[in-house]
Amino acid sequence: MQKVILFILVLLLTFISCKKDNDNFVTGTVDIKSGCFTDSWLIAIDNPNPEKHSFLRNTAFPTATLYNCSNAVFINLPSSLAVTGRKIRFSYVDMQVSCLSYSEAPNHITVKNLSRL
Repeated sequence: MQKVILFILVLLLTFISCKKDNDNFVTGTVDIKSGCFTDSWLIAIDNPNPEKHSFLRNTAFPTATLYNCSNAVFINLPSSLAVTGRKIRFSYVDMQVSCLSYSEAPNHITVKNLSRL
């Protein structure tokens, strides 16, 4: 009986830890070289959700631009990933300083675990 309980406990902990790792990843599509830095690119976030992704925020009013603070970010990309239309995956680390004056502009963020999908 103890072996069965131990086995169930190990399985439960394995599933919980795997789900926790997957929740941190965000996917998006590289759109255009833009932003405040020479290597920053606009990334359109797949399935944007400000409740799940802390770097996104709801717009205060309707915007005239396709991409804004509610569905896109600026990320510094290495040349190997800086290709328009490329799908990428990353984990959010922190906000960066932005030179953009438009309040509804996408945020510049720092990421880790950056990879191609």
